[in-house]
Amino acid sequence: MADLRSHWRELNDRNDLSGVGQSGLPAAMNRWLYRAQRRQVAWLLDELDIRPATVYDVGAGTGYWSAFWQTRGATVRGCDFAPEAVARLGEAFELRDIAVEPPTGTYELVWVANVLLHILDEDRFSSALANIAGAVQPGGLLVMLEQLQIAPFRPRAGDKFSMARSKKAYLDPLAASGLTLVELRRATAVTSDPIEASTPFRFRLWLTFWRAIKGPARIWPATGGLMGRVAYVLDPVVLRLVGGVATKIVVLRRSEADGARSSGS
Repeated sequence: MADLRSHWRELNDRNDLSGVGQSGLPAAMNRWLYRAQRRQVAWLLDELDIRPATVYDVGAGTGYWSAFWQTRGATVRGCDFAPEAVARLGEAFELRDIAVEPPTGTYELVWVANVLLHILDEDRFSSALANIAGAVQPGGLLVMLEQLQIAPFRPRAGDKFSMARSKKAYLDPLAASGLTLVELRRATAVTSDPIEASTPFRFRLWLTFWRAIKGPARIWPATGGLMGRVAYVLDPVVLRLVGGVATKIVVLRRSEADGARSSGS
């Protein structure tokens, strides 16, 4: 745990999107990668007509996604594991290890973006899912942008500080907590590391393609903005033509009946 806290403290000291996104890539490229994710999330929210009045942002980091929800008219509260992040985010955010302690209150929508993949211990992962689910009010939604594996070939994807997991690992505990799946959609194709594929050979092809995109920015950081823009332009085209093998957007709902049962008990 000490190593983990030290790792996130060092990344938070950057105070830019490279500290919460692809840490090996320059901030300029990360801005485009985040923009690609934001585009996909906005398209899905508009398609499903999701416009919550209250949002709780789990692992708010730099506040990037909190600002996104505010532009959509939501009042945003949230939390983060790192004291440095909470100090920057302000009084609407609480210092919280979501694997240990649930959020304060319940919300129309709870948002989780690439947070749970960093919880490597399985007991802590299960506890985090239960705590997050408990913050969704009756009739409310949980929306996640996470590394769910749904393809036939699911390698052990991740590193010392992150790990992709199967759809079942995420959805079964959330179903046990009273949430029902509404939508699961591929979010990215060439703007993050591949975590799966239909076959090992296809996985290697995806990995080679991703390395070709990010490679120049790793060697010459000044090219980060250019390569990020290339990835941004290519991503929806590849998603439409071939599909995606990386991040997923997941939407789950808590039944209105949960509130009725609670008030009647």
